[in-house]
Amino acid sequence: MSAGEQDHGHEHGHDHHDTGEAKDPVEQEALARDLGEDLIETFVAYVRGEIEYADLTFQTFETLHDLHIIASGAYELEYDEDEEQDGDGAGEYDTEAATAQQEDLAQEPSGP
Repeated sequence: MSAGEQDHGHEHGHDHHDTGEAKDPVEQEALARDLGEDLIETFVAYVRGEIEYADLTFQTFETLHDLHIIASGAYELEYDEDEEQDGDGAGEYDTEAATAQQEDLAQEPSGP
């Protein structure tokens, strides 16, 4: 995977892939706002004790990386099949699936 390419899914039903095309600033701002909202939810989950500090830092770093990709315009939106069927684009964040994905990427369990 190249530095400008992301292949992980988000709760908003899109993946980021490097295209090199100029992007719509309004779209970029909307995506940045979505990332900010996701980050708020991550912070709240941490304060509630719903996620571990390691998961908080991983998700925060991942969000900052996504923000950089959006700001550079090096992304392409690809909608998930579930979102296409629903049509509303309002996917739910699956904490268990995200944790499993993070554990797989880290090659170690997230818990103590």
